[in-house]
Amino acid sequence: DVLRRPPDRFQVVGLAAGGRDPRLVAEQVVDLGVTTVAVADPAAGVAVLEAVTRVAAERGVAGLGVELLTG
Repeated sequence: DVLRRPPDRFQVVGLAAGGRDPRLVAEQVVDLGVTTVAVADPAAGVAVLEAVTRVAAERGVAGLGVELLTG
């Protein structure tokens, strides 16, 4: 919420998450335009990327390239 209020003052380039809620991570990635995502649970990595693709399509965001780090 703090980062969304003055969007011109901050640029979020990375996001770290456990990976338990791929949809929530995806929404944050798309909303904030994050380019790098670190997920603690390697098994959740694919689910997060799939969720990012779905959320981006739902919100009409194209060309969102996301680098995924796991472990």
